[in-house]
Amino acid sequence: MQRGDSRVPWAGSIPARLSVRLLDFEFHDTTARWAVYAYSTSYFILFPVLAAGVLIALARRREIGPFRVLCLAVAIDYAISLP
Repeated sequence: MQRGDSRVPWAGSIPARLSVRLLDFEFHDTTARWAVYAYSTSYFILFPVLAAGVLIALARRREIGPFRVLCLAVAIDYAISLP
């Protein structure tokens, strides 16, 4: 199949059409250094600390419902971000 062929199964899907507009990395090298540090800090330090805090808080509860909500939220997050 060639590029632009309408037989490509994902050619008309919404994620394929949106990814062209939303995921444009043409000017990735012009990102401010402070923004890279801020994002890296929040992703690799702040997020794990918050996740550990939530898990500790949920572990102290008797009911299992909050764990299920957390697991469902993580599953939805990965389902959205990975395809």
